[in-house]
Amino acid sequence: MRNPAHYCGIYAHKPSWGLIPTRGHSPTGALTPTDISVVGPMARDAQDLDLALRVLAGPDLLQQPGWRVELPPPRHRRLGDFRVAICTQSPLCEIDASVAERFAATVAVLRSAGATVDDTARLPLGDAEHQRLFMLLLRAATASRMSDQDFAAQQAIAATLSADDTSSRAAVARGATLHHRGWGSANEARTACAMPGAVSSSALTYC
Repeated sequence: MRNPAHYCGIYAHKPSWGLIPTRGHSPTGALTPTDISVVGPMARDAQDLDLALRVLAGPDLLQQPGWRVELPPPRHRRLGDFRVAICTQSPLCEIDASVAERFAATVAVLRSAGATVDDTARLPLGDAEHQRLFMLLLRAATASRMSDQDFAAQQAIAATLSADDTSSRAAVARGATLHHRGWGSANEARTACAMPGAVSSSALTYC
């Protein structure tokens, strides 16, 4: 949702995993939801996202007998009541000066509206490590969609990689051929990212 919305200048909402059924979304006709991958609403107005989300959210066929969705109301409605974390500097994704100007203008609007803006808030994980974890889990998730031929090619690439190879080619091959034990460790590290103070060196040894 984020990329098409960004390209088209519209609003989008990426919901929590599992909130909206993905059945029927895959061109392959897959029935099983894939890790990381979610679907969500896009609209011309932010308020329409709430309406669309409430229409789309709910359990899929297999979950319907056991659970239901009750979305809570928004925590706030005034911009000034929100806390906003700002991050505009990262060695992994430099931004153009024109984009930086728009960020600065947006931050100024947030502050003038009374929102609490923090430009020092960061995840308890460095940018490079966060990207490595994301790419590993992402490529592990998309591997199930590969043909046998493409998967074999990734296995061949993975067998030739050195430990210090951090290229995109290496990231795809490592994730696509990740053993389930390695995925479990990566999933543990991902969970720890959402729990301040929970990240440990053992949680990060996932590949």
